[in-house]
Order: sequence, then C-alpha cells, then structure tokens
Amino acid sequence: MKKRFTSIAAIFVAIFALSVWGAPAALADSQDTFIGCGLLKLSACGHGGVTSSNTQAYACDDYDDGYGFYTRWWLANGSSGTVDDPNGNDSGKVCGWATPGSSSNRIVGYQVCSKKGLCNPRINV
Repeated sequence: MKKRFTSIAAIFVAIFALSVWGAPAALADSQDTFIGCGLLKLSACGHGGVTSSNTQAYACDDYDDGYGFYTRWWLANGSSGTVDDPNGNDSGKVCGWATPGSSSNRIVGYQVCSKKGLCNPRINV
C-alpha cells in the first residue's frame, strides 16, 4: 500500500514539475526609444517595439523635425521588413502598426530608426 502511494505521489510531482518548467515562456512586449533629436540631441526622436506575443511591430515618431521614424523587424524564418509612422509627428499621435509575425513565425528581433539614417542597435526578443 505504501509503495502504491509513493508511486502515485511521484507521478503527481512529475506532472507538476513538467507543467511548471516545461511550459513555454511567456513572450513579453518590448519597446525601445531612439534619443538624438533636438538642439543638444538629447530628446526622443521616436519609439517602437514588438507586442502581441511578438507578432506585431510598431513605430511612433515623437519629435517634430521633419524626419520620419520606423521600426525594422526580423522573423524567425529569416525574413525582415519595416513599419513606418504613417503621419510623422502630427496631432493625433497615430503610430504605424504591422502584423508580420504569427504564432509559428514570431518576431525575433527589431531595431528603431530615425529616417535621418541613424538607428539603435538591434534588440533580440
């Protein structure tokens, strides 16, 4: 009887351990801000990142300097692309959004860039 209880307890412990440690990690949203605008180049030009379990990318132009802002993304299958802020730093603060990824082909990296030709380093997610 004791041997049967020990076996059943061991099975429950194994199931619990697999459910906790074997579960896939939750994918957190990630955002980066590009600093380099303004007279002293200390203001945020824009920000961008990934969201929705690494399936969406976005770009937001935060500084009214006549330049645009975009986010470059890379997918697990090796393809890449960009998403632009569609209206620059106009009123309404509409950011650019794209859904290039899927549950089987997620965004694995992104980079925020000013259309001045400057970018932050790539962030792997």
